[in-house]
Amino acid sequence: MIISFYDKNFKALQDNSGLVIDKDSFSLIKRPTEMNDFSCTCEAFTENIQPTFIVVKDDKGSNSLIYASLAGIPLLNKNNQTEVNGTDIKSMLSSHVMLQQRTFANVNEFITYVFNEWNSQVMQGTINCELIFNDNVGNVPFADLAPTFEKVCDKYDAWGTINPYLKFYNLFIDTSIDLVAKKVVFIIGKTMMTPTNIKLWEHGIRSYGKWIADTNECQGYFLPQDSTDPKDLQAGTRWILTSQNYVTTDTSKRDIFPIKRKVVLSDKSLEDANVESLTTLLDSLYNENIEISSSTINPSFETKFCVYVKQGEEKYKDLPCGELHYDANGLIKFQIGYRYTGVKFI
Repeated sequence: MIISFYDKNFKALQDNSGLVIDKDSFSLIKRPTEMNDFSCTCEAFTENIQPTFIVVKDDKGSNSLIYASLAGIPLLNKNNQTEVNGTDIKSMLSSHVMLQQRTFANVNEFITYVFNEWNSQVMQGTINCELIFNDNVGNVPFADLAPTFEKVCDKYDAWGTINPYLKFYNLFIDTSIDLVAKKVVFIIGKTMMTPTNIKLWEHGIRSYGKWIADTNECQGYFLPQDSTDPKDLQAGTRWILTSQNYVTTDTSKRDIFPIKRKVVLSDKSLEDANVESLTTLLDSLYNENIEISSSTINPSFETKFCVYVKQGEEKYKDLPCGELHYDANGLIKFQIGYRYTGVKFI
C-alpha cells in the first residue's frame, strides 16, 4: 500500500507523493455513527507544509483508493519514518452553525439542510464538499425524534445535531475523497438491511459481551424559565428501553431491572423536553459487543446480524455492524452490536 499527502485543493504535496506504508503498522477501524481510527507508519514525509488530507491506495496495479482521512499531524520518528494518525473526515462536521426555524418534510431534508448550512457557513468555499444518500435509503419519515427549533435562529453543533438522527433512524455516515472531481463526499447509508445469520457456537463464542444500560428510563420535564411556582412543572413522555432494543411508553413492556432513570429538564417547551429525553436514552441502549473473525463473512454497515446464541434456540436478537477492523491484508474482524443501534417502537 502507498499513502499520499494532499493540500486542501487536493494537490499532492511531495514529488514522490506515493510513500510506501509499513504493512505491519497499518490499522483501520471504521464505525457507522462514530469517528474512525486510522494509523500507520510510512516512508519519510519531508515537506515543511502541513498536509490537509491523506489517501491510502493499493500498490498492486489498480491504484484504487482504500481509505482517506484528514492528515492530522504526521510525525517523523527516529527511524526516519513518518508516523500517521489520521483524523476522521466526519470530524469536519464538528463545528458550530446558525440554524433557522423551519419545517422539514423528512429526515433526509433535515440532514441536507444542516449539511448545506455547515458547508456554507463553515467551509465557505475553501473545500469542495458534497452530501449524497445511497439509493436504498429512500425518504425517511419522521417518527418521535424530530427537530424542535424554539428560536427563530440559534447556534448548533452540526455533527451533534445530525448524529442522533443517524442512530435513531438506522442510518450511517461514511466519507470518501474524489481526487478527479477534487471534492470530499459524505455518504448517508442505511443499516440493518442485509440479513446474515450468526450462530455463536460455530465461532466458539460463549460470552457475548452484554452491556447493562446506564439508563433504561428517561423522562423530560418542562418548567418555564421565569416560573417560581412548582405547579408550572409539566411532565413529558416516559421513554422506556427494553432488552430487545425497543423504546416504548408501555410500562408493561419493561424487562430491564432495576429501573435506572434519568430526568431531563427544559425551560424551552414540553416538546423540547420530550426530544431531549429520548435523545438521552439513545446513548444508553442495552446492547452487545461480539467480535468475530472475518475469515468466512464479509459484512458492511448495511448488514443485519441475526444472532443465535445456542443451537436449537430461537433467535436472540437482530444487531447492526458496529465496527470493521482492517489491517494491510483487508478486513480481519468485525464487531456485532454497539450502543447506538436503531430502535423500534412498540
